[in-house]
Amino acid sequence: MAKHRIRPGGLYIADNVLWHGRVAIKNCQDVEYDSTEAIVEHNRPIFTDLDFDTFINPTRDGVIVARKK
Repeated sequence: MAKHRIRPGGLYIADNVLWHGRVAIKNCQDVEYDSTEAIVEHNRPIFTDLDFDTFINPTRDGVIVARKK
């Protein structure tokens, strides 16, 4: 929903996108599964959207930074 509110050259930034590394584990089966899956579902569309240059800064729990082209 935020994509259409960001101008070209603008940034989308979100914190806690690595979730203690759980997002990198396929089929993560822990007590926080629903939260882990929600974060994966948040990250996936940003990385697959060709209108953004995106990376994750892996400091602590991760910060995603996406610049709209």
